[in-house]
Amino acid sequence: MKFIFCILFVLGCASAQFSATAQEAILQIHNDLRSSIAKGDYSVNGTGLEASSNMRKMKWDSCLERSARNLAKSCPDKTYKGAKYGENVFVSHTLYPENTFNRIGVMGAAIWGVELGQELTAASLNNTITKKTQMAWAEINLMGCSVKNCGKVSPEKNTTKIVLVCKYELPDNLSSSGMYKPGKACTSCDEGFKCETDSGLCV
Repeated sequence: MKFIFCILFVLGCASAQFSATAQEAILQIHNDLRSSIAKGDYSVNGTGLEASSNMRKMKWDSCLERSARNLAKSCPDKTYKGAKYGENVFVSHTLYPENTFNRIGVMGAAIWGVELGQELTAASLNNTITKKTQMAWAEINLMGCSVKNCGKVSPEKNTTKIVLVCKYELPDNLSSSGMYKPGKACTSCDEGFKCETDSGLCV
C-alpha cells in the first residue's frame, strides 16, 4: 500500500523542502539517540537502560515528508492522532524567522530527545507508544519532516510563528510488547535487516 501511495504522489514526494544537510542533521539526532539505547549507553536519572537487540536505523522518507508538509500548512499548535502515522510538532515564536527556519529541524528534534529522557523510565519501556517514544521505538524506522513559516503571531507582536512537523510510519505489525527487545545490540534484527556494527542498529 505504501508503495502505491508513493507512486501516486511521486512528483510531490520527490520535491524536498529540507536540504540534504538538514535531513541528515535531523536523522543523526534520532539515530544517535537510538544507537545510545541499542548499545546500552543511555541512562535516565543515572540509571542505565538495558541495551536493545532489535533497534532499527531511522531513514528519511519523502512521502512522509509530503504528509508532514500537508499538516504543516495548517500551522498546527499540537499533534493530531492518526491511525497510520505518528507525528511530532514543534512550534517556535521567534524574532529572527530566517535563522530559525533554517535551524528549527535540529532544534525541534533535540528538544524532543530531551523530553523523551524526561518521560522515559525502565517501566515505561513496556507501555504503549507515545509522541516522544516513537523517536526510539525499535520497529519504527521511517520518518519525514517539513517546516512552515506561519507569519506574525499578531499585529502587536514582532514575533513570527515557525512550525516543524515530523511524521513517523507506524508498521502494521507494530509490537505491543514494548519499545524494544532487550539484549546485545542488533542480535535480534528482524527479517530483511542486518547489523550495522558501529552504530549497533539494524539496517
